[in-house]
Amino acid sequence: MNESESLAPAVQSILEAARERETPAERVSVSPRSLPDALAAAAADGRVPTIAEVKPTSPTTEGERREDPVELAEQMVAGGAAALSVLTEPEHFGGTTDDLEAVREAVDVPVLRKDFLLSEAQLDAVEADVVLLIARFVGDDLADLLARPASAASRCSWKSTTETNYGARSPRARTSSA
Repeated sequence: MNESESLAPAVQSILEAARERETPAERVSVSPRSLPDALAAAAADGRVPTIAEVKPTSPTTEGERREDPVELAEQMVAGGAAALSVLTEPEHFGGTTDDLEAVREAVDVPVLRKDFLLSEAQLDAVEADVVLLIARFVGDDLADLLARPASAASRCSWKSTTETNYGARSPRARTSSA
């Protein structure tokens, strides 16, 4: 990431926590469920292709959700969600990789891991069907992170979703195969 880009203090705190988070020693192995297929199936069924989010809290809101993430996920799928996004960032959003594992085990739709992932090692924290990579924070490492044959993204055949919030980052995201 280009450190000269100004970041809000809350975002700086989130990224610092992500950099300091321990990474697993073991590598994950997953047979990912297809997000494009799930979205297409929802559309074919006449549903709006929706990715519903399991998010315990946010720095911009007061309070914390107390619902069981698995029960919430099951309700979302029963309500027509084609896929789920599970926030796993612990310090600022109250998410856990344990929640993602439990949700993925309980549902049959693709489960996206939403977190502030900055390195390849962080991809190996939990089995997910899709990972979210935020182009602004991964920076110029995005293409390498996805392209290396031994990377978790390549090894697990993950589909990565890249979030970019303005045009200057779009070419980097488009050329990274995310």
